[in-house]
Amino acid sequence: MMCSDEVYAACARLTAAFAILVDAHRNDELGELFTQDCSFERPGVSLGSRAELVTFMSARPRDQLTRHCCTPPLIEQTGEDEAKGVTYLTFYQGEVREEGPGKLLGVTAFAEYHDLFRKTADGWRIAARRVVPIMMAG
Repeated sequence: MMCSDEVYAACARLTAAFAILVDAHRNDELGELFTQDCSFERPGVSLGSRAELVTFMSARPRDQLTRHCCTPPLIEQTGEDEAKGVTYLTFYQGEVREEGPGKLLGVTAFAEYHDLFRKTADGWRIAARRVVPIMMAG
């Protein structure tokens, strides 16, 4: 089922905010994008709550330079308070330099976010995210 512009905008904002907040290591704000009981899965990682997600993301090295570049998502409303979406993601890794821009190490992955969005008392949130690798460097 197609979703309204309002639902699309709310869910697409969550996807864009995730990319920016994870790259900026703003992990507490990143956690707020998710429901308390969210799930987050990627190869080798399976998390079952917002607290686990924030702890996991906080363990990322602070000097790790990354950029998650996402396409606009395809979002379909599956119920009054739920929607699902798929977003393409290109993942860049770099190395921090003391001055100037970081050194680009390369594009390390092309993947998809498979998301379940849920409307909560605080607005739309990501209830489940599964990262599906499509192509990997090396």
